[in-house]
Amino acid sequence: MTSPSAYALLASLPAMPVDWRQEHLPVSEPRLEERLGLLPPASAELAITLGRLARDEAQGDDLAWLAALDDLTQRLAPGLGRQLALLIVDHRLLVAGVRRQNRGQEPPPAAGTWGRWLAMHWQEPGFGLGLRFPWLLELTALLQAGATGAAQELACQVLWQELDRLRPAHPFHLEAVLLYVVRWQVVAAWAGRDTAAGGERLAELVEATLGEYVHLFP
Repeated sequence: MTSPSAYALLASLPAMPVDWRQEHLPVSEPRLEERLGLLPPASAELAITLGRLARDEAQGDDLAWLAALDDLTQRLAPGLGRQLALLIVDHRLLVAGVRRQNRGQEPPPAAGTWGRWLAMHWQEPGFGLGLRFPWLLELTALLQAGATGAAQELACQVLWQELDRLRPAHPFHLEAVLLYVVRWQVVAAWAGRDTAAGGERLAELVEATLGEYVHLFP
């Protein structure tokens, strides 16, 4: 079912580019913030929260995002919103796992689909998932070579491809807004890779608890 507020929001935004490697954002951060204000407050904050948690800041030991995102995933009712949140959990967990393994650190806390698997296969190259996720071995090699920029590019590329496989059941539903915001974050991560500016003010808007979002998706 089409949501009038989601329809008005998406109709006011430019189409997301096919390629995430953009030097400029398809819509500015202030404009996106303004447009999200067309949604009911709980829906707007859900979109901002999910977008913020999707953003890979490459902070290594700071895994506070993992507990928050895993909690959000568990609370969301079944639907593309929950599927999207789980996709982000799994992607960020695997990327964080490769980084921590490369630094000789302990596995990240168990979460998502692969948390326990990583702990059991921590000493194996690519955590024994190289056939399923060949990019894990490539990411490991890049980090071992000190090619952090290329590693970030690979992580963004993999997430973008995974997001591209998701299709909202309705093109003008809240689920489509969530997907737009998460994809915007991927573009922002690349466009702002040198200044680390993209998405920071968007993240600062998140203050609500996650428990309010349990029943957003019927």
